[in-house]
Amino acid sequence: MHKGECFITKDSSAIYRLVGRWGKALVLSSVSDSDETVLMYSPAEFEELLGTEQFRKLYPTGIKIKDK
Repeated sequence: MHKGECFITKDSSAIYRLVGRWGKALVLSSVSDSDETVLMYSPAEFEELLGTEQFRKLYPTGIKIKDK
């Protein structure tokens, strides 16, 4: 995983961007200006969340994401 990659939640209610690391933990931040949520997961935890499809990678399409 690389800084800047985006992930969408299982229910498509939120999109998070990988903004960096804190120690070994991955730090994700909401792309919504109105949501100040920051998530931190170990790489193993996040891989498990991807495996259970709690998060899915959002591939760039050139379409801008609008805040709800």
